[in-house]
Amino acid sequence: MAQDAPKNYVPLYATQDEWQDKELQQFAIDFYRISDNPEENQRWVDSFTEDASVQIGADKARGSKGISMLSSPPSFCWDNELIRAIDLVEFRSRMWKHIKERKHTVLKVFPGRFSDSNECMILGDVSVTTTDGRLKEAAWSAHAVVRKVDGQWKFSQYRVWLQTDGHLL
Repeated sequence: MAQDAPKNYVPLYATQDEWQDKELQQFAIDFYRISDNPEENQRWVDSFTEDASVQIGADKARGSKGISMLSSPPSFCWDNELIRAIDLVEFRSRMWKHIKERKHTVLKVFPGRFSDSNECMILGDVSVTTTDGRLKEAAWSAHAVVRKVDGQWKFSQYRVWLQTDGHLL
């Protein structure tokens, strides 16, 4: 059946995997715990590879070493919006600019093992309290690609879709 279909209609199928690696499971747990703590900026940044591609809602960042591969100024259009690509340190700092408190609930992880990477889809909810006291909630899903660097799991790609307008504020 699939052999008659054009390549663009034939997806890759993940090998069944339960993320049996306890270190990988702990990495995922720790990441969201770190994400909810405004004092953990460096540990959050260290959860990504130096060349990581990160997008949360409409905001984008590329790696902890900056975005030297992008032309100057570091701006580009995406979905008819002007978006500035920044490094992860600035990205993380901006995440807390108007947020007093953040709490993630990770509901499900759908892991998959492809020939060249470990990937997963993650479903969850997040609630935030803004600096002016408003409570905001959103459902989210994420696509993540992880790899080991110097014996530690890190995200090399991480993209989050929020069930809002792309921003919690």
